Amino acid sequence: MRTGVIKGATRSAFLALFCVAPFLCSSFSVDAAPLVPLKEQYRTLRTEHFKIHFPIEQAAIARRVGRIAEEVHARLEPRFQSGAADTHIVLVFNSDLINAFATTYGMDRIILYMTGPEPDDFARYEDWTRQLIEHEYVHILTLRPYRGPVNIFFRLIVGLPPNLLTPDGLSEGYPVFEESRVHADGRSRGRLDDPQTLAIRDTLVLHDRMPSLEEAMTGTERWPYGAVPYLFGGRFVAYLRETCGHEAMDRFFLSYIPAFFPDWRMRSLDCGGMEEAYDRFVASEHRQALERLSSLSEKGVSPRQRLTFDGGTKRYLRPGPESPVYFAIPESRSSGLYSLDGLRSSLVYRSNAVNGFYLDGTTPVTSELRSDLPGSIYKNELHRQGRRLFDDEARREAPTANRSGIIAYIRRLDPFVELVQLIPDRNPSYSFWGRTSPGKEKVLLRLPMSYGMYQPAVSKGGDIAVVVRRPDSTRHSLVICRADVCEEALSAEAAIATPAFFDDASGTSILFASDIAGVFDIYSLSGKEVKRLTHSLTGFRSPLMTEGGLYVIGQAENGDEIFLVNDLVHDEVDGFDRVRRPFTPVPIDNDTLSDREYDPASGPEFAPDSEPYSAAFSFRPFLNGTLGGPLSYINAGLAGYDALSRHEMTAGVGLYDEDRSYGYASYAYRRLFPDFTLSFAGMPLDRDSPEYCGHYRNRNAINYCLGDRRFSFQESELAIDMLFEFRLLRNRLTFFAGRTLLRNSSQLSTTRYAYDNIDLGTVAATYQVYYFESYSRSISPEKGFFFEIEGSHHPAGWTRGYPAADGSKPVRLTYERYAGRFELFLPFFFDYHVPVLAGSISYLNGKDYTIQSDRLSTELPGLNPDLSPYGRAVQVWRFEYRFPIWQRRSRLIPRNDWFSLPSIGVRSLSLAPFIATGQAYEDIVYPDLWVNTAGVTLDMQLYAFYQPFSAQLTYARGDGEAGEGRFSLGFSVGARPASSHAPLSRPSRHPEYHHPTYSNR
Repeated sequence: MRTGVIKGATRSAFLALFCVAPFLCSSFSVDAAPLVPLKEQYRTLRTEHFKIHFPIEQAAIARRVGRIAEEVHARLEPRFQSGAADTHIVLVFNSDLINAFATTYGMDRIILYMTGPEPDDFARYEDWTRQLIEHEYVHILTLRPYRGPVNIFFRLIVGLPPNLLTPDGLSEGYPVFEESRVHADGRSRGRLDDPQTLAIRDTLVLHDRMPSLEEAMTGTERWPYGAVPYLFGGRFVAYLRETCGHEAMDRFFLSYIPAFFPDWRMRSLDCGGMEEAYDRFVASEHRQALERLSSLSEKGVSPRQRLTFDGGTKRYLRPGPESPVYFAIPESRSSGLYSLDGLRSSLVYRSNAVNGFYLDGTTPVTSELRSDLPGSIYKNELHRQGRRLFDDEARREAPTANRSGIIAYIRRLDPFVELVQLIPDRNPSYSFWGRTSPGKEKVLLRLPMSYGMYQPAVSKGGDIAVVVRRPDSTRHSLVICRADVCEEALSAEAAIATPAFFDDASGTSILFASDIAGVFDIYSLSGKEVKRLTHSLTGFRSPLMTEGGLYVIGQAENGDEIFLVNDLVHDEVDGFDRVRRPFTPVPIDNDTLSDREYDPASGPEFAPDSEPYSAAFSFRPFLNGTLGGPLSYINAGLAGYDALSRHEMTAGVGLYDEDRSYGYASYAYRRLFPDFTLSFAGMPLDRDSPEYCGHYRNRNAINYCLGDRRFSFQESELAIDMLFEFRLLRNRLTFFAGRTLLRNSSQLSTTRYAYDNIDLGTVAATYQVYYFESYSRSISPEKGFFFEIEGSHHPAGWTRGYPAADGSKPVRLTYERYAGRFELFLPFFFDYHVPVLAGSISYLNGKDYTIQSDRLSTELPGLNPDLSPYGRAVQVWRFEYRFPIWQRRSRLIPRNDWFSLPSIGVRSLSLAPFIATGQAYEDIVYPDLWVNTAGVTLDMQLYAFYQPFSAQLTYARGDGEAGEGRFSLGFSVGARPASSHAPLSRPSRHPEYHHPTYSNR
């Protein structure tokens, strides 16, 4: 709301310091952006226990999803006894997010992004669709139940399914265990015992950095970051099932004990305490890791020279003009392309997400993840020096080229994936958005998206190699295309990844990485001869052969690093099928797929009828609990949304003062761009007049005239919101139109009005542009900026003041208000230290601007609002220095062997001393009227009961007549370190931006 009234800006307003679920402590929103492409026409396929929502042209895939979902339900529901009977599954195509998520909040719903990960970026799996369904449906089965009076009370009061507060390590560990079940051949197919998972564990054991119980349960800022609850949670669950029994662990989520007491739940299953069990699990992991490392080292270990030391994630090692170039997301440096010169690496191109690149001379050509409609619709698009090359619906990734200028990449047009060669246009034309004619695309290989096609490479002679994974199989093939003919040169029941040609006599020898020996190592293929070139303990991938030796990406204690290997072994290997055979593609002119063509291994066709998607029939209202109103943290209401999140609503009543309530309602429509939101919040309007009180008494209505003048309001608003994303910058443009009725406005601590009773009509627009970086241990946004400008107009027809208390003879008013603010997050010498320079200014103008004055205390802390200066304009300048004082997890309550105590400890502490100066004035800034203030903020990132927990304490004191020492304290539970770093330190106006990852890395 533009007036600031709705934000609880009265001195007597209800103050709530504690919030169990911060995402409920604001107006309800399931998704703040489109969930599926706006233009897609969706249909619904109904099975016995599921509703599959899919784009109209993807019926074959939807039928297969329905069949798999019913198979998974039949296998798992008898064990978990959740009662799930009507789960919505939304299929999202034309998006390159590698992820899925599930929720039981409001409705049982699963969102599946249908694009699969690269072979060196996840784990061995047979079928990505089945992998996702198994993982996400276990979430539905485990999060859905709640039994016992405490859990039922929690569901009614808080509004959340109680199991949603299960520690991440357990809530993710169960799905990882189930997706990794042992198949008929005796091998696991998911992440549980995958070579990549074991390599990560072995690396941490080698460097004595195994995650603690709190890190495994709540996530960690250390490598491997957000993967820790998945990998170690999954292996911990597997250990508990072996030691406590599968039947006992299946009952974990049916317990009457609240989910935030997992230790008590474990003891109720006769499984002992969490901490003792995790200690035994870590000891077991150590033994297994040392045995595996000993076995891997029997044939020797390739000597390696470590060249980088900044950790994080590294991919796509490529030759540069003078030295190797790679993409990196380091632990405490900017993400982008780095050039490696000896032991020094330097940033040559800044980017947040690169999915393959090559260098055209010194110019980078990259595939980068971006979105014109932020939300879930992120696509890989080709860029040349940051300018987009194509302006169409196709997604392009993994570009590669040889020195002769032959270019190849992967193009995705669901339900197909294609290997494409680009013949550049000699005279390209450009528009404002990029090239309009980058060249002619030639399709070399076309496959159904149930296959995987990844990481092409081009030889100096023009041959193009690409990795293909067959559906319903862990078999990977190396396919080589010459002209219009493609043949399978190599295959194995193992991952094959990151192929690269190297310059031998023929120009057709290929290096690649494979985990066929239980760990990723580098192999060569020359003709039909395959040789193993390296022996590593924790894995090598992305080979680059140069005159100086073999460069590879490997793992160290803080993530991926670049290594140089000079002593190659050239061992003979078994396990690869080297019989060359033609590789038959899908005919190029095919535009649709039958069930059999999409899934060659499928059984009898599963073809229930489908119907047009109906938002009304999938809409689900539900109790929103008592936490989370738009004005206070105590409310009772309903919320609802449809399966595609095109419609969202909320309504209810909340506690405003100790003895007063307010009502609220909102509706959002997200089918179009931009989003439209209608909202209302308000209460009966108090008036200090005998006529008003008598009017209600005569009607025997509730008597709102209690003798004291109390602030009251009603506010309605229409908002039109547009979020734009460029390659690095993010922009938000919002239009507002609304009406606010204020009574007894002298009670406001933010704004002073000339009339005690006033009606404000508002037409406003806000524009934000921002860019900043944030690392795993960041306490604040870093190395960036945030700017916002706002203009509002109060038209005469909607804006009125009431000089008389009875509301007679209103005065028509009109004026404007302009405001701007900025924050600069400056670079500094020390990691995670952030100097911040900020400022804000507001200015009133127009015919009747004198009826409103802004208080300086609104922007400047440490002032008493009653005594604060006010005026036509307010400007504030602020300098803040944010720095960490503790960044290591430590328990606050020591462990006790004979009594189970809650896990309470510190994740990080940071301080932010600040100074600020400001002035409220009419037309002239007076040098001697500046008001100064100073203070400090202590930001505490804690954990309690295996849940992240944040607290912030601020003290500020201003000078002058209004200056006084003032404390403020705030809490929130549920802040995830992987997605938000010290969220209380972030300015509240910053729009949150993140997208999840399902990858090990």
